[in-house]
Amino acid sequence: SIEQTFNGQADFGRRVQCTISRNGDLAYRTYLQVTVPEINQQMGRNGLPVFARWLDFPGEQLIAQVEVEIGGQRIDRQYGDWMHIWNQLTMTSEQQKGYFKMIGNTTQLTFITDPSFADVDGPCNSLAPRNVCTPRNALPESTLYVPLQFWFCTNPGLALPLIALK
Repeated sequence: SIEQTFNGQADFGRRVQCTISRNGDLAYRTYLQVTVPEINQQMGRNGLPVFARWLDFPGEQLIAQVEVEIGGQRIDRQYGDWMHIWNQLTMTSEQQKGYFKMIGNTTQLTFITDPSFADVDGPCNSLAPRNVCTPRNALPESTLYVPLQFWFCTNPGLALPLIALK
């Protein structure tokens, strides 16, 4: 795999671009790699704790839209919502398990932080995983890998020859 970097600082609500270098022959399976920061629980107003969690499917939620442009012409555009719907319709439950880990749809990121579990309806019962029910003060820093679904990502026969890009 060959890592590409964005032009500009990627952040929530910002639009960034990535120019694909010609290091390599073909572009095939393409992923967006995102490191989400640790979120510490801090005291809010009136001394009350602030509870935090990432939305479900955080990797997909981070993408408003992603485009492939060649020679100034938009060739393909994908939306995070569409990616979510497509994956829900086409993946088996076994595929979803691995995919959910990749995009951060895990209890570690999407269940609320709560050091006391007071007045919180949650999954903390005898059947819940122990790491979910452990009181925690922060959501950990995590690296997400979101598979992009452009035409050249779906089949090796459709891989994009980088030499043809201008």
